Amino acid sequence: MSNSEIPETLVTDRLVLRRPRLDDATYVFQHWANDPDVATYMSWPRHESMATTEQVVDAWVEEWKGVSGGAFLITDRATGSVIGSTGFDLINPKLATTGYVLTKNEWGKGYATESLKAIVSLAHDLGVQRLFAYCHYEHEHSARVMEKCDFEFEGRLKNYMEFPNLSPGEVTDVLLYAWTPAAT
Repeated sequence: MSNSEIPETLVTDRLVLRRPRLDDATYVFQHWANDPDVATYMSWPRHESMATTEQVVDAWVEEWKGVSGGAFLITDRATGSVIGSTGFDLINPKLATTGYVLTKNEWGKGYATESLKAIVSLAHDLGVQRLFAYCHYEHEHSARVMEKCDFEFEGRLKNYMEFPNLSPGEVTDVLLYAWTPAAT
């Protein structure tokens, strides 16, 4: 399987998930990568400079030149505004991982669920047998999104990941969720 088999866009009722472009960096920085509230439960440190975001977006663009998937920006279908990001990263043709983040103004509107359902549909269409994601053990909203998308809770992994915006330098627990075709 190669990135040429993964669509450049995924369309839902209200959203378009698309591959990132270099000119997206300013919006990403201003609307979520630099926002301490949005970054709280992320496994990456809040971006303190535009240069950091530019490097990340550049890496996302480069990632799509490979063979293992990459980041999608979540955009409002009606306005084209970027409201977050998600991803589809193949570990091998049958195993993939995902995650998601939304700008604070879009929390509570069902966009995370809608975008994750699009990623699940993609995984199904590509024959992926396991799509998994983690969240901080206290991030109830993220866990609920995964449950709404037919991800099954598989357990709490002890001392698994650092969340640098919550407790820099400390490794803490995560909740592991996975979707499999048998789960739907």
